[in-house]
Amino acid sequence: MSEKNPFSKEKTVFQKEKSMFGKEKNPSNILPAKYTLDSRIKFRCHPGVSCFTECCGNIKIVLTPYDILQIRKRLNMEAAEFLHVYTAPTYLEKTDFPGVTIKLTEEGRCPFIKSKTEGCMIYSDRPTACRYYPVGMANFHEGTQEEQSDEQFYFVVKEPHCKGFEENKEWTFSNHYN
Repeated sequence: MSEKNPFSKEKTVFQKEKSMFGKEKNPSNILPAKYTLDSRIKFRCHPGVSCFTECCGNIKIVLTPYDILQIRKRLNMEAAEFLHVYTAPTYLEKTDFPGVTIKLTEEGRCPFIKSKTEGCMIYSDRPTACRYYPVGMANFHEGTQEEQSDEQFYFVVKEPHCKGFEENKEWTFSNHYN
């Protein structure tokens, strides 16, 4: 098997302005590329990285029902108490479905961050959005009703402050989620 550049199969997702994440334009100016489960990237986040926990502020973290169950159990709280103390109601983008987000501190930080050096106090039970970072998944629909094609793919969010991409740990999308 010949060695190939693992990024050579990337395709630009936005060749034209298209809607993603409920917005008409990608609000962060991050242009994701298409990845498969076998794609390889280098990324590692840990306390030794200079930007450790910077991604835990000024962010909207939508919680899944599973996230709520796991975190409230971890904190030894009843669901109603957890929802009241740690969440804020929201509507999921481009739907009428209600949801909840983590209620940030007055400083705009996730309330579960202990400190810059210690990181997340619920790390082993962290929300799905945090667990998958910097990876996202999308379903792309293209064409008319009769000829519509669906394509599921992954993308990487590369924020300017993030130094995790400078680390040497290499992984595939299929073994990232642990």
